Amino acid sequence: MFHYITISERDNEKIKSKLLTINSSTHDIRNNSFAFINPSLTPDLILKQLIIKIYQIRLYYNQCINDNIFILLDTNNNSIQYLVEEVFTLLNIRIILLDDKSNFMKIISKRIEKDDFTNRLYTRSYCNDCSSNYYTIFKHLLFLSNEEHRMEILHKDNNFNFSLENRVKDIMLSITLDDIIIKDGSMGNSRLLNKKSLDSIVDDWAFNCNIYNKLQLIQLGIHILSKKIGFTNIQYITSLVLLSEIYYHQDNKFHNFYHAIDVLQATHYLSSNWTNLESQSSGGQEEHVNNMTLLISALLHDSAHTGSNNNLVSQNKDLITQLHSAESPLEKIHFKMLSHIIKDLISNRPNEELESQNIHKSNNISKSINNDDNLIEKTFQFNISEKLILATDMQRHVEFIERLKNFDLENYKNNGNESNSVDNSLFKYKMIIKAADISNVTRPLEISAQWGVRIAQEFKSYGLLTAESNNKKIPCNTTNRQDDRIYNGMRLGELSVKDCVKLEPGVCKSQVFFIEVFARSFFISLRDKFISENGTLKQLVVNLEENYLFWQKCVEANEKKDTEN
Repeated sequence: MFHYITISERDNEKIKSKLLTINSSTHDIRNNSFAFINPSLTPDLILKQLIIKIYQIRLYYNQCINDNIFILLDTNNNSIQYLVEEVFTLLNIRIILLDDKSNFMKIISKRIEKDDFTNRLYTRSYCNDCSSNYYTIFKHLLFLSNEEHRMEILHKDNNFNFSLENRVKDIMLSITLDDIIIKDGSMGNSRLLNKKSLDSIVDDWAFNCNIYNKLQLIQLGIHILSKKIGFTNIQYITSLVLLSEIYYHQDNKFHNFYHAIDVLQATHYLSSNWTNLESQSSGGQEEHVNNMTLLISALLHDSAHTGSNNNLVSQNKDLITQLHSAESPLEKIHFKMLSHIIKDLISNRPNEELESQNIHKSNNISKSINNDDNLIEKTFQFNISEKLILATDMQRHVEFIERLKNFDLENYKNNGNESNSVDNSLFKYKMIIKAADISNVTRPLEISAQWGVRIAQEFKSYGLLTAESNNKKIPCNTTNRQDDRIYNGMRLGELSVKDCVKLEPGVCKSQVFFIEVFARSFFISLRDKFISENGTLKQLVVNLEENYLFWQKCVEANEKKDTEN
């Protein structure tokens, strides 16, 4: 799908007509969307309208998972350039200058021709020229994290100033969820969930992300974080959750924003039901994990996931070793993205010039940070967050099971810091986020089956990557050009277990395999070690065993049918 946002003094209808002419020969022009922002507005209000339009594209236009966004301008605009390059790094956004007629035609036509799922998936993982591939993103974030080097480079750029950077951040913080909702009915149902029902939804282990739309997922994420963190200013949380959605690739079938909210809810549920979780972390300041760190780490634990896995990512060893060790490469990029969002996109840098100009009042943009100014960055425990996210690496799964089996709970209670063992540092919190990450198989059967469909769909993309890396030409059968909750005409949350099996016949074997190899030993050991502190772990194992029994019978029935045939 192609989205055009025009900010121009020119005739908008003529621009639209020209765009339709370019697109009509290559794809269904009905899949285009066109938006026009009044260029006579103040610069800050133009930028605010642009950000809202981009959020709306992400949250409403799901017919095609890969959204190409073109911003059409009369002249260069530093604020919009910063927005595209620094904030919306992962999105397929191109700025087009209308005066550059040949370039205008060339860029749009080229982007249309290359809109192919296999090409996008492979390019995003391996090609160094792709703005949203693993390696270029990581290099970009390394640049951001080296403050001294960053300042040196930026001061050489006469077009950049930190008042601009802070202005963009404040505009983003001024945007509310209500600003994004399209109320005229043109985009279908924009209904948010009843606020009175939010607690009952997020406090239930039968929580099912797949029945909600993107706006409702944003609402649920905001509710969980505000409920547990207790900020007086909801705009920090709103901006954080909106940016979190931006930093997940929509064409990932499993490792996407649905998975992020699912893991956030599971982390909230497990930690809320863990008796005296914080009070037992008495071994020193480094052992205490605040709710903010735990929950935001859960929300962003897979941000910028490539839709592949560490084994595939590590195939390009030369680039990997240039950046960091080959261990847990995806998890390291997830943490870098988290740090980027909090340090560079949420927290403002002190800027006396910005305050003296009083730009907030002069441009009708209210400064929304108030008493919570920089509170996220000041309170968030970055070193701990990195350890929590690294714990979700499935290549370390066996290691964690062994540590779980050998964990001495009584010794931990008595000594707090687990006998000062570095390996066991933050052990409970690592177990919580790890359990949440693989908890799909412990949800009620129908919900678990729907997640089984998601992971089966993503496994197909692994096959695409492997074939492409071996220069094999294969057809693309992955259903990517539709709402990421729709499968064969039905929304994923509407599928029964029978529907899931029919849609993905291999889901029975894959669920049995995952439970036998990864989940069963982990969740049983977790229950046995911590049942005295978290009684809900018992129900998780009950669900797991019931699900396993169903999938095992399903496999046996299929094998019997194959034998008879």
